[in-house]
Amino acid sequence: MYFNGNITFKGTTSGSLGVIVSSMPKMQHSTVKATEYDIPLRDGIQYSSWRNRTDAQITVKFAIVKDNNTNYIQTLRATRQWLEGTGELILDNNPDVYYNVKKVEITNEEMFTLSSGELEATFVVEPFEYMRTDTEIEVEIGNDEDGHFVENRTVTINNETDLCKPLIVTTPFIYGALYVEAKFGAKIQIDSNTEAQIEYMSGIGDAVTKVANCDTNLMYTYIVQDGIASNAESKFITHNYEDLWIPNGNHDIKLTCVGDSSVTTKVLIKLRKGYAI
Repeated sequence: MYFNGNITFKGTTSGSLGVIVSSMPKMQHSTVKATEYDIPLRDGIQYSSWRNRTDAQITVKFAIVKDNNTNYIQTLRATRQWLEGTGELILDNNPDVYYNVKKVEITNEEMFTLSSGELEATFVVEPFEYMRTDTEIEVEIGNDEDGHFVENRTVTINNETDLCKPLIVTTPFIYGALYVEAKFGAKIQIDSNTEAQIEYMSGIGDAVTKVANCDTNLMYTYIVQDGIASNAESKFITHNYEDLWIPNGNHDIKLTCVGDSSVTTKVLIKLRKGYAI
């Protein structure tokens, strides 16, 4: 069956390379791992939650057909280069979601004639399809504009999907634009069960340009200053990233200021929601 569509990987669409997706992409779904627990007076297998799902796979077949404006070998090479690495995968038949690709394997390649051939690639993806539209929540803790100290705030979110992997961005802000050396950050609690603390010392003159990013999907924390990212994880991250994943349902997120009293910390939470596949 002809797909009559494209896929987009790492921001590049297949059609722009001169290749055709020749059939509907095929999904091999993830499975839930079974874990055996030794519980007194009880035997058997208990299935684990979404935290322990296997990777899923999406197989795509491409047709490469030379025309007057296309060099077949060059197109083949460009396609192979495009299919290297990791990134986001979007399918035309389901454009509202994306898949996080962990690796790509070229599973079959065949030249039929000097001007035509076929390439098959398997995308190994995380076991979730993520909504392309994030929900954002912005909260300020610390000193407010009137000089009142607000130690903590609680926001309630409803996650109607299977799982949410938030991106937590903390930014220092000093009312009156005073440049001082100061600590900024936040402690994050979800339903009082899990906790993470993000804090960083901002130097004189750069207090309002540093942004701390806690990416629970990449399981990595880094500083961005003037658009340049740098590794600072060892300086302030004190949690297991999976503890900040948010399951289905209503949940309270409590944010507590851990910065200096002269600094307001702006906390932006991008709720990246996903459905298990």
